[in-house]
Amino acid sequence: MPVPLGKFEADLEASQAGVREFSRQIASRGATNIILGDTKEFDVKWTQGKEVFTCEIKEDLLAEKTGNVAIEVSSRGKASGLSTTTADYYVYLIMGHFYMIKTEKLHAEIIRYNFRLVKGGDDNTSELYLIPLIKFCALCKPIFTNIPPYLLSQFKL
Repeated sequence: MPVPLGKFEADLEASQAGVREFSRQIASRGATNIILGDTKEFDVKWTQGKEVFTCEIKEDLLAEKTGNVAIEVSSRGKASGLSTTTADYYVYLIMGHFYMIKTEKLHAEIIRYNFRLVKGGDDNTSELYLIPLIKFCALCKPIFTNIPPYLLSQFKL
């Protein structure tokens, strides 16, 4: 009988599934040299044409319920997440859809809009910026989604 997974292991397994799906999607669109990194530098690195790209892939399982997307910047007193990545893009899997934003743009928008910084995550040991879901969707480019364009227009703020 399989041993039940703890919360961390279950979350890790779910995030790895998101990374695999993203990799599958970019491969089906012509990406080559796909590397799964799982490092602070990147989760996925790939070549498209002659350009090389990297991204962090995150999933917010509570975004639909809370109406916010949580962007981690520290964990257990150490810089993490957005604060440490060198990836070109941040990609979020939310409600089964991928949303992509340049990492530098995400940094700038957090400063521009002064989003709320809160404690959260496992045992409230992380610092997270909360970005309203509708605002986050407006800032990002939806990718690999079956959301009709006329519905996406509602996110233009």
